Amino acid sequence: MIRITVEVWPGGFADGKRTIGAMNIANVSDLAAVSDYKADIWEAGNPMTRRDERQCSVHVRGHVRSLGVWTLIAKVLKQATCEGYGDAGDDG
Repeated sequence: MIRITVEVWPGGFADGKRTIGAMNIANVSDLAAVSDYKADIWEAGNPMTRRDERQCSVHVRGHVRSLGVWTLIAKVLKQATCEGYGDAGDDG
């Protein structure tokens, strides 16, 4: 499984850091050369932007593993956006 954690470090200081998002990506194809993945995405609520906490799950099918992790992450994010998760509603 791949785990990505997004943190904010106010002013660049670790003392005030907080997690604002996370993504878990699991291979569901027994590590085949061309694999399918399930990704669970979580984003913390943010009162400053009037956003509630959000979660979604997406499936990426047919990813060629030799293309690497960043290509996989891009596909997960694209799929989440297509399903409305990344839609800001008013200004994209």
